Amino acid sequence: MSPRSLEQCLIESDPARLEAIARLWGLERLPGRHREAAAILRERMLAPGKLEQTWSALSSSERAALSTLQTAESGMPWLTFTRRWGQVRAMGPGRIARERPWETPVSPTEGLWYRGLVFRAFVEGPTGLYEVAFIPDELRTRLPAPPSLPSLRLTPTAAPPAVIPADDCLLDDGCTFL
Repeated sequence: MSPRSLEQCLIESDPARLEAIARLWGLERLPGRHREAAAILRERMLAPGKLEQTWSALSSSERAALSTLQTAESGMPWLTFTRRWGQVRAMGPGRIARERPWETPVSPTEGLWYRGLVFRAFVEGPTGLYEVAFIPDELRTRLPAPPSLPSLRLTPTAAPPAVIPADDCLLDDGCTFL
């Protein structure tokens, strides 16, 4: 279970990121009010066929990153996820509008970030608060199932015909020789 719903995640996102997400989901303009924009974007993301269309547009590395995160139902530590799949460049609203990072993401994480498929939040752990990467449940349950891992089957081996216990004869012989 993810820490937040899709709508909560969109409401907590800054307006520049919402604009980027909207463009990648085919919306040209969002209303000026933040909550209304988040609600419209949520409806668009959950519309029939839209998530499948977005899935097919992802690169193979973005799909692999999303599948990895999908298997960790309650999320994965942000540092672990970004260490494996790359960072999201830190940018303010002006730089986002100027550079349009969603057009040329530097990592699978950044591509998923600007598509609104991956979010981050702080959760309480046994040692305190830590940041997690997660997919909101509304999206995670609609994504294709991650590929199953190949099963590993171990077969027992037969016992050796003779067991010779270890002793220190070699050590005794070595000391005698010296």
